[in-house]
Amino acid sequence: MSYDNVPAIRDLYRGAPHIVYDIGYSAAKSSKQGSEVMFFGPGLIAPKLVGPITLSEDHTRQRKSA
Repeated sequence: MSYDNVPAIRDLYRGAPHIVYDIGYSAAKSSKQGSEVMFFGPGLIAPKLVGPITLSEDHTRQRKSA
């Protein structure tokens, strides 16, 4: 599932594996850069990113508890 990268959305999925990426948007004569967050359920593997996308953060690895 992919959403705008905003605190309210990240709070809903706190602790879930996710990646944060930047993507370019364009419409007519305007363009902008946006930040998105994609969440993954248990056992899913994050896909390789292709196109005008830049990975900002990768939180897909399970952390071992101490």
